[in-house]
Amino acid sequence: MMTFGFGYDSLTDNYKLVVIFLYSICNGYTSEVRVLTSSTNLWKNIQKFPFGFIIYLQSGKFVNSTINWLAAIKFDLESPRFIVSFDLENESFQKILLPDFGGVNVCNFSTLLVLRDCLCVTYSDCDYYWKMKDVWVMKEYGNKDSWTKLFTFSSLFSFRPVYFFEDDDQVLLKFEWSSKSSVYDSRHGTFKSNDFESILRVSVESLISPCF
Repeated sequence: MMTFGFGYDSLTDNYKLVVIFLYSICNGYTSEVRVLTSSTNLWKNIQKFPFGFIIYLQSGKFVNSTINWLAAIKFDLESPRFIVSFDLENESFQKILLPDFGGVNVCNFSTLLVLRDCLCVTYSDCDYYWKMKDVWVMKEYGNKDSWTKLFTFSSLFSFRPVYFFEDDDQVLLKFEWSSKSSVYDSRHGTFKSNDFESILRVSVESLISPCF
């Protein structure tokens, strides 16, 4: 299995690509981590991935000079979840703690993403797995106490926040296993369908040409 992340190291003024390989062996798993630096165009191997398995094998999310993945010690629903962060400056891993859910029986973190330059997670309550969905955002990177719950709503479908509108009350949601999306108004608790189809992505301006 393989996953990757891409980001900018402001200390050395370099872009870096990080690739994590997970290999199955007879008594478990082992890992390999490689880093490609833009200035040298050379790959190098660094320490093994230290924190168990990466769930969902989504690409890493870049924020605050780090790349972040959702991880667990064991590859099952009962294993505690956490965020693994790779610091692009010193090329080392650390663990980022998830919010304190106040005794809620959390069983599924479906998404780790970046919204407005902040880490964001979504999860389902095990007792209401097909109903209650929560969205949390870390307003100060690395500070566990800065996790803030943005809203909770009921939905029969898994979802992924794509974009927060300027008033912070409305969020564009992409529903998994479907080409449909919807705008959720957290103030009034309502959904509004739209005409967007297929894959939704938010584009940002860049000084780097993709053809360079």
